[in-house]
Amino acid sequence: LKLQFLYFIGLMSGEISFSEQLARPKELPTNEGAIETESIPPMYPVVPPGWLSAEYTDDEKTHKVKCWVGEDGVVGKYLVASQDFEPGECVLEDTALLQVPWDLDQYLHTPIHGLLVKMKAQYGPAAIDQGYGQLIARFLLAAKAEPRSSHSLIWDILTWTVTPLSEQDMKSTVMVANAIHDCIPSSYEGLLSVDDIIHIMRAYDTNSITCNVGKGHTAVYPFARLAEHHCNANCSFMFLDHPDDAWASRVQYRAKRRIEKGERISISYISGYQPTTERKAVLKERYGFVCNCSACRDFDVARGFKCWLCDKNMGVISPKGEGLREEDWSCMQCGVMLETARIQDCLEAEKRLRKVKADKWKGLSQLMGDDVLHYTHYLCFRKLDQWAQKAWMDKDGETAVNMAEALLKCAERIFPKDDVVLAQYNEFLAQIHHGRGEAHTAQHHYQEAYRIRVAAGEKDTYWAKKTKYMAHDKPLGEFMDGK
Repeated sequence: LKLQFLYFIGLMSGEISFSEQLARPKELPTNEGAIETESIPPMYPVVPPGWLSAEYTDDEKTHKVKCWVGEDGVVGKYLVASQDFEPGECVLEDTALLQVPWDLDQYLHTPIHGLLVKMKAQYGPAAIDQGYGQLIARFLLAAKAEPRSSHSLIWDILTWTVTPLSEQDMKSTVMVANAIHDCIPSSYEGLLSVDDIIHIMRAYDTNSITCNVGKGHTAVYPFARLAEHHCNANCSFMFLDHPDDAWASRVQYRAKRRIEKGERISISYISGYQPTTERKAVLKERYGFVCNCSACRDFDVARGFKCWLCDKNMGVISPKGEGLREEDWSCMQCGVMLETARIQDCLEAEKRLRKVKADKWKGLSQLMGDDVLHYTHYLCFRKLDQWAQKAWMDKDGETAVNMAEALLKCAERIFPKDDVVLAQYNEFLAQIHHGRGEAHTAQHHYQEAYRIRVAAGEKDTYWAKKTKYMAHDKPLGEFMDGK
């Protein structure tokens, strides 16, 4: 039962043995076979007029189709831009088809609460921690409201493609599905077979996205799920708040860079600053495919080493792809190729860095003063992050500030100027200064974080609203008191 509950959107091909028995609802609008023509009515969810703030443009409030569906025999369906997009522009907004809150209290007063109680009693808390019990509970509640005979989109989940599983993972999935099926209350018996439950679990793993606002939940979206993965994606996704929603039910894609008409829409299924080898391994484990996007074939900028020919810290050596061949190693600035001995020096430096421990300034000096490793190397970045978080938890404010400032400088070198990651590290640094009663410095970093979030198109998101309050509305006296 040690399945990992996956939280990001995925789009994989897969054969479902029983899906052919399920008739696709004929009366539902779909985008299958859609082509670019003005005669086809728009099917995609768009930015709804009326509730978004006035800062959104008139074009973003219209019902103009911005994406079309493409399909091939390799990746299945995907989204294609039907127009040009500028950075920060809304590409797609979608509303959740099914939401699964993690908080068990959300199920207390529902007819399906008995399923979760019985599962926990018979199979232990692990069965609930995976989230599959909550998933089937929510599906059954929705299915009861909209039965199969109505051909609702809820039941259409059973026709979605899923990630292929290994034989061992499939055995574990079947065990979980049987446990859930045995715990379904009598009033819901007959709605789902074991095969149905298996497919819902797999379809949800493949197509779901997580939202960490409040106590958190996962959700599936009928159209946003079609965006393909790219390690250097052209879109970011964010959740929008709405006063009538118990949870953030709307997801929005915004362009991270200029997108040309006809270009495929992509997001990154994984987060964090990771080297190519690590990214490919995570994607293979979670989603069952080997990524071969352009970012995985180009320079692995997360593995940066100092060039001995360029000025200090100006030249960065990075391998292409996984760096398996000698010709893959060169300086991105001067172009010098590395010999076997220098490549070995780089690999040895990585081994040394993994052993560096946080010992106040000693560890940081060793980290930043290495003769081979460039400070943009992912291990430098990761260790600075860990050390800063640990110092903050240990209430060592001075060390936390120093580590966080070094971390922010690294991040500014690594990420584009308006990347949301920079907003997150500015917010972290602001929290540290806030806790130390350093009001003006804290407010400055909150203001910079809010500026970045607005530039990235996140003005109406949960975190942007919190940051705006801290940056512009919170009384200065409360900062000084550390409140």
